[in-house]
Amino acid sequence: MPEYALTPYRPALSDGLAGLWETVFGDPAPLVRQFLDLWPGSDFCLTALQNGIVYAAAYALPGLTILRPGQPDLPARYLYAVATHPDHRDRGLAAMLCRRLRDDCFARGELLLTKPAEPSLYAWYAEKIGAVPTLPCRTLTVTEPAAGTVTRLSPEEYAARREALLANAPHTRLPDTLFQWEHLLHTHYGGGFFATDRAIADAFFDEQRAEIAELLSPAPEQDAGILLSHFRTPSVSVTCPGGTETYVSCAAPDILPDALGSVWFGPVFG
Repeated sequence: MPEYALTPYRPALSDGLAGLWETVFGDPAPLVRQFLDLWPGSDFCLTALQNGIVYAAAYALPGLTILRPGQPDLPARYLYAVATHPDHRDRGLAAMLCRRLRDDCFARGELLLTKPAEPSLYAWYAEKIGAVPTLPCRTLTVTEPAAGTVTRLSPEEYAARREALLANAPHTRLPDTLFQWEHLLHTHYGGGFFATDRAIADAFFDEQRAEIAELLSPAPEQDAGILLSHFRTPSVSVTCPGGTETYVSCAAPDILPDALGSVWFGPVFG
């Protein structure tokens, strides 16, 4: 059997990557091609090819910065959409891709952050790349509507307001490309960036449910209630800063993830 060639992204691989993503995650290939077009260069993606066909891929999205008042900024990447074709699993491809991307990050002096898709994967990332849970959150479920005004924000407006609200708080500054990707997901699946009089929210919703991926507010329960009224769903789940729940895992070359303390990551995209 031919060996797999680990190959950075190039435009000729777009169709294969989009097809693999659709097979594994279900997002339509045209949407994935829009995602690929957002990122410059080639080092944001690593593939495993056999006979020129993409059978596994992983993304290390650039441009994140961990900001901690009074301490040096920490550059980081976001490990995302790790996928292996069902017919090629149990061959160590995902681990091989993730280790290579981690090592490349460390060589550049970057941390590697990821949000495991399910609880069992925290242990997998710890074993394969040494990533341990950090950057915690808290989650709420709100069922009581509240009165208030809701306006829709563009991705650029949301990113600017986010940095203003978090200016004095330890947090991860995210690149514009990630907010553009979230906007594409909102457009396809239903959702948007929103503001109340004192808060901002990144939310997905339809007629059945609402999920706020990030709520920055001095009174999250109240603002979630305002958004709940706007969404007109029975309840809304809310992710916001200030908790102790397991959230994002971090692989770091020379800093203990515990030292990151209560740094807020932000919305998990997709």
